[in-house]
Amino acid sequence: MKEQLHHQFFRSEEEMSDILRSIIKEGMEKGEIRKGNIEDFIMSFYCLIDGIFIELSFYGVEKLKPRITNIWTNFWFGLKND
Repeated sequence: MKEQLHHQFFRSEEEMSDILRSIIKEGMEKGEIRKGNIEDFIMSFYCLIDGIFIELSFYGVEKLKPRITNIWTNFWFGLKND
């Protein structure tokens, strides 16, 4: 069962990564996202999401809600094309 769960997780992550690649590539082509390594951007996005889940488990939904906008704004600031 452990192997099946790992396999399904990695398959799901790869499907999500395909979607993110497409979105990021389109953003680069439109000039909305700065040029860079798409895989690095995806890895950063996953780390952001992982961090949010950890914060959620420590602080709960009510304390995390006000932080979400700030977290996303700072992440987007690093990706956007000036």
